[in-house]
Amino acid sequence: MVHKKTIHARKLRKTLIKAFYGKCWFCGSIEHLEFFHIIPTELNGRGRGFLKRMYDIAKNPTCYGLACKDCHYLYDNGILEDNDINV
Repeated sequence: MVHKKTIHARKLRKTLIKAFYGKCWFCGSIEHLEFFHIIPTELNGRGRGFLKRMYDIAKNPTCYGLACKDCHYLYDNGILEDNDINV
């Protein structure tokens, strides 16, 4: 049985993805989407919990972007930059 918090977090993630245009901000892909920090928040980094992360994105939408897994990696490693965003 899936925990209620997990179900809520998944629904919130789907809603947030739609609010973030539903595609990678760099290449336009709709596969393997992940949120990335544009501006650090109090939940910067890993290991903060999926639901807490979704709440942080909802609370601070201007601090996050949406990217496919590959573009997220390139952004985190400085290959893609804010001026490469195509939204």
